[in-house]
Amino acid sequence: MLFSVIGLLAMVGISHFGANSEHWSSKMKDVVVYRNLDYMGNNNPRQKLDLYLPENREKPKSTVVWLHSGGFRRGSKDKWTIASILLKEGFAVASVNYRLSQEATFPAQIIDVKTAVRFLRANAKQYGLSPEHIGVWGVSAGGYLAAMLGVTGDQKQWDSSQYQAYSGRVLAVCVWFGPIDFLLMDKHAGKHSIIDDDGEVSPLEDLMGAPLQSIPELVSQANPLNHVTLDDAPFLIMHGEQDKLIPYQQSESLHATLLEAGVDSQLEIIADAAHGGKQFHSPERLKRIINFFRTHLQP
Repeated sequence: MLFSVIGLLAMVGISHFGANSEHWSSKMKDVVVYRNLDYMGNNNPRQKLDLYLPENREKPKSTVVWLHSGGFRRGSKDKWTIASILLKEGFAVASVNYRLSQEATFPAQIIDVKTAVRFLRANAKQYGLSPEHIGVWGVSAGGYLAAMLGVTGDQKQWDSSQYQAYSGRVLAVCVWFGPIDFLLMDKHAGKHSIIDDDGEVSPLEDLMGAPLQSIPELVSQANPLNHVTLDDAPFLIMHGEQDKLIPYQQSESLHATLLEAGVDSQLEIIADAAHGGKQFHSPERLKRIINFFRTHLQP
């Protein structure tokens, strides 16, 4: 039986640490934490990650990268607690900050998260990680970045200069209600949608740096559907049917495109769920996520 998120946090002794902490490690009950690892090497707080390790280090740990939500405008690596369910199962969790849209526009965010994956591989021995077994789990904006990680593999066009000898590929992808095809967001939106992605305040236009219709080539490059190939990582996709921010049809399009290319993909549209909420945290769904990563990441 799965522990509740709160119960698990209490069991492993995880508490909240200030966002301005310097790089340090702290050994808590059953968990070792490395805070603010500078994966880009420039001391930008938006390009740092926190690494959580189960204390038992008898063998290298499979790692799941956690990518936070926030509409590309806000959010931080401190909001990662749902991913702590993986620690009990022996996974390491790397919660990653990436540059927000007010600091840098696309493709800065995918450059950041791909560099974070390569950083983990480059430093795997130091932290007791298995470089061959890295997956990703992203929520909302983070779900989009997780999808991009999953379909761009070893493509080099968005690589930074850091750790170029190492792969930015992930081996398993869990996407929770991420935007996928930006130009179809409004078409997919129902009458109760509360966001206009062709409007003046669209977070997607902030991300892309211009009205979407004015930059079709860049928007096409940013579309995960245009990068899907047969060798992509397996996907597990979950989306609320009542989502008023990101229409569930976005996830349906991703799932259909993956299947058409021959990629292993699972999709669950949750009938009574909106943009997140307790339905995503049910024991059955959390167990499904654990089993998904166990199947594709653990040796």
